[in-house]
Amino acid sequence: MSRRTVFNTLIILLAASLLKYVWLARYCHPMADDWGYAHQGITRDLLPWLYGEYLNWNGRYFSNVLVGNGPLVLGLDALWLYRMVPVALMLLTAVAAFALIRSLTREALTAREQMAGALVFLSLFVQGMPDMGEGFYWYTGAVTYQLGNALLLFHLARPVCDRSTRATSLFHSLVDALLIIAIIGSSEVHMVLMVALHGASALLPVAGASHSGARKWWKLLLVVVCASVVVFAPGNTVRSALFANAHDPLHSAWWGLLQTGRFALTWAIDPALFVCSVLYLPLSRRLATTDERIERAFSLKPWMTSVALLAVIFLCAFPAYWGTGILGQHRTMNVAYCFFLPLWFVNLTVWDVHVFSKRWNVLPRLSPRVSGILGIALLLLLNLDRNGGDTARDLLTGRASHFNGQLQHRYALLLKARTNELPVMLPAIADPPESLPLFELQNDPHHWVDQYYALYFGLKGRQIHRGPAP
Repeated sequence: MSRRTVFNTLIILLAASLLKYVWLARYCHPMADDWGYAHQGITRDLLPWLYGEYLNWNGRYFSNVLVGNGPLVLGLDALWLYRMVPVALMLLTAVAAFALIRSLTREALTAREQMAGALVFLSLFVQGMPDMGEGFYWYTGAVTYQLGNALLLFHLARPVCDRSTRATSLFHSLVDALLIIAIIGSSEVHMVLMVALHGASALLPVAGASHSGARKWWKLLLVVVCASVVVFAPGNTVRSALFANAHDPLHSAWWGLLQTGRFALTWAIDPALFVCSVLYLPLSRRLATTDERIERAFSLKPWMTSVALLAVIFLCAFPAYWGTGILGQHRTMNVAYCFFLPLWFVNLTVWDVHVFSKRWNVLPRLSPRVSGILGIALLLLLNLDRNGGDTARDLLTGRASHFNGQLQHRYALLLKARTNELPVMLPAIADPPESLPLFELQNDPHHWVDQYYALYFGLKGRQIHRGPAP
């Protein structure tokens, strides 16, 4: 079987295994903040509302624009548009991964091989991310964190692509500036990563990256200015005041380190990532013979990439502890995993160039049969383990479809309540799916989610009660 046929088959099978996540989007629903922000978007002008958020909640000047203008602003009839968001973000993430892989491998890999790499990346990411439901299927979280992830992947690809005189053009500079502004304005985590990235790039030259001193320093200056807008937002102080352990440096650093160890170990022993690593090492050795940058390990040392692997986790955990004192949700760790994955494979290449190839000069080639077995194992793991397994079970057992029906019934009850003064009784959700988010306490009749329902459905002042699950 030719290499072209192998990669065509791999692309088809990977795309097919990703279809379950597209199908799952048919059953996702707005949750919690989605309703509250939609009500704000309907009842308030955008600019005054954004200014109020900046003063009273956070400095996310970019993602707040999207959060305050979500699909629900158009009404419940726009639920189909809400469900298109996770699909669009997965596609954007795959395209961004393709751009990054293409920038790193240049002509060393064919476009088909680079496409296969992008699909492998997306498959690994969605299957292993700490909270897939909040990462893709919850609009408020998705446009705040996953959109920033995709834009940052594009941003990482940009300097490596800047190898011609055209890179100094006004257009390229404008693209760089817009990406910097949007990424830093997405979330505090992205802001920290961008400061670390541009600070490190100013000190550590990387093979293949742009070496224009002027460009490097104006980018760093813009990063600092945008980061200052986020950091010095008055709303950060208001929000942190709600949490007892916020702004405690020792607490934040200690728990950030503990979470770094926890997630690094969890991800490093992922069977799917292990199989990919075994398949990748011979490819990395081949690329080193055709690309001078890879042969020189991008001018990086093993300690640099190993530290970077751990640092990206710590830099995503620390802001949560600094701002709230807790890691109350794993959306920030989704960000860490998105950049842990490419760093993992860069780390393998750097270690192979500097260490493995010197100790084991001849790396045993994987036979077609062994490669095929490993490929089948990878596909099985991507569909049966972690998020892939949860999604498959939720779809095959009908749990996701039942979840959809229960929430559609809930909306009907809320709409009907507009026409009468009877108490609003909402049944609890029975047997919710593992792969979709559900932000509510089943037996708490005064849960804050119901306040958002009351605002959005025009039931302000009405008491909403929770009944038993049907």
